[in-house]
Amino acid sequence: LLYVTEEDIMGLSCFQ
Repeated sequence: LLYVTEEDIMGLSCFQ
């Protein structure tokens, strides 16, 4: 991802 939004960070945290 070239541009990551706060929402993307919140979503990625769900996978970890």
